[in-house]
Amino acid sequence: MALKVILLGTGDAFGSGGRGHSAVAVVHRGRTILLDCGASLLPAAEQVDLDLSGLVAVGLTHAHGDHIAGWPFLRLYYQYLHPRSEPLTLVGPPGVDRILDQLAKLLYPELDTQGPGYEVVFHPASDGSVVAVEDAELRAVAVTHQRDHPAVGYRLSWGGRTVAFSGDATWSEALVELASEADLFICECNDFEGTNPVHLSYRQLEAHANRFTCRELLLTHCGPDVLARQDELAWPIAQDGQVIEL
Repeated sequence: MALKVILLGTGDAFGSGGRGHSAVAVVHRGRTILLDCGASLLPAAEQVDLDLSGLVAVGLTHAHGDHIAGWPFLRLYYQYLHPRSEPLTLVGPPGVDRILDQLAKLLYPELDTQGPGYEVVFHPASDGSVVAVEDAELRAVAVTHQRDHPAVGYRLSWGGRTVAFSGDATWSEALVELASEADLFICECNDFEGTNPVHLSYRQLEAHANRFTCRELLLTHCGPDVLARQDELAWPIAQDGQVIEL
C-alpha cells in the first residue's frame, strides 16, 4: 500500500498567501504520523477528511508557535470529541514536552485537572537519534535555526519509502543529509534572495541543487517574495491540502 503524504499546513508564521501553519501528515495502512503540529491542524485535518484517531506519533521540529501551537487543540480533540486510550508517541528537541504541557494548561486549564486519559511517551530528539514507531522509523537530523534554540529535521522511513522534512532551517550540510535518497524532501524556503541567519532562501537552495539526491523536492514555509516569484522556481511550492502518494 502506498504511503500517503498530506500537507495540512505549508505557510510561514504569518500565514503568507493564506496558508496554514506547519503540519504534515504521513499515512500508511490507516495509521498516521504527524510532522509538526501548527495551530491550524484541526480545521486542516477536517478539510481533507483525515481521521486523527489513527495518529500514533507526532514529531516536532522545534518549539516555535507556528509548529507546536496545535497541541492544546489536539489534546481537546482527544479529551472531548474523540476520546483516546491508545498511547501517543511524542518526539521533539529536549524540553519541548514541558513547553507543550505549559501551553496546554495555559490555554485550557481543565486539561491539567482532568489529565489526558492516555499515555504520552516523549522521546527527546537530537542529531542522529532514532525512534521506532510501530513499523516506522523516525530519525532526527539537527539543523541550524536560532541560536540556543534546538531544532531538528526528520527522515521518516515507512512502508519502503522515506519522507524528509527540514522544519525551519538556514543553510547547513544537514539539509544534504536529510534529502539523501529520500522519496520526498519537504524543505523550507522562506526568502527568495539573500542569506538569512535563521531561514533558507531559494538562491541558497539553487546553489546546492546538484547535491540533493532526493527524488522529489517541495518548497514550504515560503514568504511573500517567494510566493510572488513562483514562475522563477525550479521546484514546486507545497499547497495546503495537497496529497502525494509515494
